[in-house]
Amino acid sequence: MQTNPWVPGEIVFCWKTGGKAPQRTWTNRADGSGLRPLYPEADFEWVTHEAVITQDEPAWLARRGGAPAAR
Repeated sequence: MQTNPWVPGEIVFCWKTGGKAPQRTWTNRADGSGLRPLYPEADFEWVTHEAVITQDEPAWLARRGGAPAAR
């Protein structure tokens, strides 16, 4: 969970699962309103990291296609 220093009251967080989440990255307002995906994921994508980096680039996402093979 992290705040966006350029958007007062915005919180960016992830759904941590230990595997592939259907939708990993989310944003919400501190008052609980405005819940939405930060980056709407396609079924074949696996988002692994997110961070607020600049005012013009509110989030960076590392993506890769598909989940790893089960072991």
